[in-house]
Amino acid sequence: RLAAGRGRYGFGNAGEVRNLFQKAYRNAVVRQAVADNTAPEIKIEDVLGPRPDKSRGPLAEALRELRTNFIGLETVKKEIYALVDNVIESYDLEMKGSKPTEYALNRLMIGNPGTGKTTVAKIYGKILKYAGILSDGEVVVTTASDFIGEAEGVTKHNTKRILKRAAGKVLVIDEAYSLNDQNYGREALDTIVEKVHNKPGDDIAVLMLGYPKEMFKMLREQNPGLSRRFNPENALRFNDFDRTELRTILKLVCRKKELYISYKTVNFAVDLLEKQKVKPNFGNAGAIDSMLSDAQLRMSARYRMGMTPAGARQELTIQDFIRAKQKGAEKTGMAALDDLYNTGDIKKQLMELKTSLETAKSRGKRDLLKKLKEGLNFVFTGRPGTGKTTVARCLAGVLYELGIVATPTLVETSALNMQGQHVGSTKALVMKKMEEARGG
Repeated sequence: RLAAGRGRYGFGNAGEVRNLFQKAYRNAVVRQAVADNTAPEIKIEDVLGPRPDKSRGPLAEALRELRTNFIGLETVKKEIYALVDNVIESYDLEMKGSKPTEYALNRLMIGNPGTGKTTVAKIYGKILKYAGILSDGEVVVTTASDFIGEAEGVTKHNTKRILKRAAGKVLVIDEAYSLNDQNYGREALDTIVEKVHNKPGDDIAVLMLGYPKEMFKMLREQNPGLSRRFNPENALRFNDFDRTELRTILKLVCRKKELYISYKTVNFAVDLLEKQKVKPNFGNAGAIDSMLSDAQLRMSARYRMGMTPAGARQELTIQDFIRAKQKGAEKTGMAALDDLYNTGDIKKQLMELKTSLETAKSRGKRDLLKKLKEGLNFVFTGRPGTGKTTVARCLAGVLYELGIVATPTLVETSALNMQGQHVGSTKALVMKKMEEARGG
C-alpha cells in the first residue's frame, strides 16, 4: 500500500509510514476493544480500513442521495456505482494479498449548464470519502482564473497551492477548457499533469467540468499526459434533460415556489424549453429557472392590473409564458406575409404545414412531428427582385410562430462568403454560419 504511492505528488516517505501505522493502530484498538481486552494486533484489515459497505452506513446514504435526489443522469449514476463496485473488488483482492484493481478518480464531467455537474461532484466527494478512498471528501470548487497568474511562474505556484489545499479532497475545475491556451493556461495544465496521477492510494480526485466540444479540443491540443490523467472514454456525460425530466423539474420548482400550474400550461412551457434545446449550450435547469422568473413577473403584473380576482391563488397561465409584443413593432411571420404581393400559394402551403403539425401534436404522434420538422428545408427560385429574400425573412418568423424553430433568427449570407481561400477553410466557414443560425 505504501509502495503504490511512491512518485505521487506530496508523497511523505517516512511520514507516510508513520501516518499509515498510526491509522492501522487506531483501527486495531477499536476492532479488538470490541472483541476482547488483549493487546492490539495489527492485521491487514486495520491497514486497509473497514470494507466499504454500500448496503448500510454513510456510504449507502451517499449512494441513496445520488440515486433519489437527481432527476435523470442515469449514465452518470451507473458510472459512479461501477466505481464503488471496483473499489470493493479492489479491497477484497488486497485482503487476499493480490494486486488491487486500478480505478480512475480523476474525471471529465462534460455537459451543458444546469445539468447538475457541480452538485453531483459534491456527492462524488462524499462517496469517495465513505468508500475509504479519500481522507476528507470535501469539494474545493475553482475556475480557470484561480490558477492563472499575471507573471511567469505565478501560475505554477498557484496551481501547486490549489493542489496542496485539495489534498484528501475533490478538486473541481469549472469551465476547465478556459485553460486551453499556449501561455499561462498551458502552464497550469502542465503542472496538473506533473503533480496528479491516477494511481492507487492517491488522496485527491480532480474533476474538470465543461462543454464536450471545448474539453475534447483541449485534450487534443495540450500535453498528451492530460488525456492519460483524464481519459475521455471515462468521462461522466451529463446529457440534456429530456421532455419528461424537464416536466418533472418544472413541476418541482413550481411546488417549491408555491405556484399552481395546470397540466396544459406545463405542456406549453415544456414545448418552449424543447425549442430552446436546439440552441448551443442549453441551460437545462437554469433555463427553467429563467423562464419561470419571467413568467412570474408577468403573473404579478396581471394581479396588479386587476386581471385576476382578489384573493385568487397564484396560478401561472399560458399567457405568462408568452413575451408581449411592443406597440409599433414591425410585423413578423404570417402578418408580414399579408403585406406582400402574390404570396397566396406560399401562405396556402404554410397553412397546410401548420395543420399537419397541429394534428400530429394533438394526437401525440411525436415521430411524425419530428419528421415534419426535420424535413423543412426550402429552395427559393425566381428572377431578381421577385421578393425571395423578403419572403425568407418572413418565413423565419412563420416557422417560429408554428413552433418549429426555437428563435426567429435569420442569418443571411451568400455563396461567395462561404468559400474559403485554401483547402479546408470552406468547411470552417460553412460550420460557422450553421452555428450562427442554430435554433433559427
